[in-house]
Amino acid sequence: MILIWVEKMLNINTKLKNLLITSLIAGVIPFTANSCGNDDNGLAPYVGSPALSMIKVEDGSFKPRITWVGGYVSVIGVNIGANAKLDSTLVWLVQSNEDQIRYPITFGEIPANSQNLINQFDGKPANNLTEDNSYTYWILKASVWNKISQHKNKVLVADVKIPREDVKVENDTIKISPYSFSSINQNLDVYVNITEVTTFGRLARINILPPTDENGPIISWEIIQSGVTDSKISAIGLVKAQQYIALSSVWEMWSSEQTPEGSIFGKKNVISTPLHIGQKIEGARTFIELPAEGLRRDENYYLWIANASWDQKARTRTTNNYSYVTFKTK
Repeated sequence: MILIWVEKMLNINTKLKNLLITSLIAGVIPFTANSCGNDDNGLAPYVGSPALSMIKVEDGSFKPRITWVGGYVSVIGVNIGANAKLDSTLVWLVQSNEDQIRYPITFGEIPANSQNLINQFDGKPANNLTEDNSYTYWILKASVWNKISQHKNKVLVADVKIPREDVKVENDTIKISPYSFSSINQNLDVYVNITEVTTFGRLARINILPPTDENGPIISWEIIQSGVTDSKISAIGLVKAQQYIALSSVWEMWSSEQTPEGSIFGKKNVISTPLHIGQKIEGARTFIELPAEGLRRDENYYLWIANASWDQKARTRTTNNYSYVTFKTK
């Protein structure tokens, strides 16, 4: 009798277990079908709009691409200086009637269904941005454009206390919800900057100017050694160090002459001032090519020059017909 009772209880438990599994499956399937029914990819559709933020401006370009977080916008502008304003500091301003401007967008472009409004606010359009200038990049939603476009010369700022799609004008400032407005200020720093330039030696006073184009820094010199009348030199080199180390040379060029006895280097003044670091000169041979990327940031450099009378050995501050300059990059 006990065995029969145990067997019946086991059968009942098995039926309960099967019934429970069946019920769970029946409940899960409708839930799954309902949750995925609105999207073919199985993901629920996104509800609402995130705040505008994280504006990213492409490095190393005078026509940078600009991206951001927060969806399409109606207005994008760039001002010279630290503020977003509808005034004469604008160098680029485009607007669409709805939020139709997509990212990435390249500076200077006029996207489809958009118009250039810079003249309306006395801005000064620029084809390219300028090295070392500070620029403010900003984006705006269509819902607030009409509310701020009538206010010239006021600073646009994001304020979390302002309700969405609303603005608050206070004196010379317009406060806008970060859901509708975002900005970022940064300096344009495409080229390597030259700092702490110090010149030494008897031959010349050397100067190095920061680059203004892709050709790199400009070297110039003024002869100061008594008795030297020729401003040209016969050899020049660049070392990545604060003193001369042959193995650290990154660019080196010497005058070159062909004679019946063979080639002679560094005995004819053929290199004129000024010139770019890495530049090639007729009548001179480049023994070490400057790397394609040019000077590197955050490095120490030693640049030397010599004329045809140099002994090609001594490199001290008192060496005749030889001078050098040290500098840093950032």
